Amino acid sequence: ATPLYVSLVELIGKAEKGKKITALTDGMNNMGGSPQEIVRAANDKNIQISFIGLDLPRGAELELAEIATKTNGKVYLSK
Repeated sequence: ATPLYVSLVELIGKAEKGKKITALTDGMNNMGGSPQEIVRAANDKNIQISFIGLDLPRGAELELAEIATKTNGKVYLSK
């Protein structure tokens, strides 16, 4: 089980305003949370979210790109 979104929201809650977070992921979130929840939490604290994606499925790549774009972050892909 991968609680990617829940973990990111929890981390954002603990982070200082204006920080940057980069997550290494396979893009598989299967334990709740939503991209919108991450974006809202990150933008409230001016936190930039970026991802290093490892062999991401297309749907996950698009979802992570949406989060990164809306928080002024980036997505780096590794295949």
